[in-house]
Amino acid sequence: LPQLESQLMSWIRKCEEWKVPIVSGPTIRAKAIALCDEMLSSPSHDDPTRLAALTFSHGWLYRFQQRHDLKSRRVYGEAASASEQVVNEGRLRLRDVTRGYEKRNIYNLDETAYFYCSSQTKTICTLSMPGRKKVKKRITVAVTSNADGSCRWPLLFIGTAKQPRSDVAWIRPMKSQLRKMWIDSIRRQVKNSKSQNSTFKLQAPKRPTLVQWITDAWFGLSEAIITNGFAKCKIVHQDEAVDETVETTVPADILSGLVANSAVDDTIDPTDDIESTTNHEL
Repeated sequence: LPQLESQLMSWIRKCEEWKVPIVSGPTIRAKAIALCDEMLSSPSHDDPTRLAALTFSHGWLYRFQQRHDLKSRRVYGEAASASEQVVNEGRLRLRDVTRGYEKRNIYNLDETAYFYCSSQTKTICTLSMPGRKKVKKRITVAVTSNADGSCRWPLLFIGTAKQPRSDVAWIRPMKSQLRKMWIDSIRRQVKNSKSQNSTFKLQAPKRPTLVQWITDAWFGLSEAIITNGFAKCKIVHQDEAVDETVETTVPADILSGLVANSAVDDTIDPTDDIESTTNHEL
């Protein structure tokens, strides 16, 4: 039934073009039934007898997806929430507004959620591993800085259950520092356990410790990272190009030290992603 499938694929492609993630097995079958009814009530190139006999079963859905290389994929990011044209127009208006100000007098405030008890969803292993229930404990942090990075306001910690937006340009380097602080904390716990000849039991950091970690990571950011964040937003007129800042990573020797101190058991359950730019085998 080429005409039916052609119209159905046209609808799916329109959903992709409009960035509307509503296409699923049930919606495909519902749309196919609606198209079939329309084609039966009007002249069609497809065989009416075959159209009337269609049941749009799970088997039909599977074969339809196979024929057109359709797969269930996870949607990513939040880019579809706003029109690109509207964003560009807003950037131009902000540039006009901020053009008459010095960069040190242009400020931006954003919020991020630090999930300090969450575990990662991917791991390198030889066999498949069961996942864990997501732990939603978090601290919401508001960060504020001017465009040249010369003034960073003290962090505002917000106790709320709502997950705010995350500014990748600033928050990613902060998370890199937080990972290192967490690993350093694990190493100290392992060392103390060894010195006391006791069984190692990982302890979560206390709230004051978390606040101190986040504060240190925020004020440890370079001015280049701050200015680069404003440059990526494209809301401030740039007199000259801003150099890209390379993200810091946790050194691989920290992980090697954990293995040497038996901090890594048969089941891997770190609290966040740890990346390394060098080739090391653990």
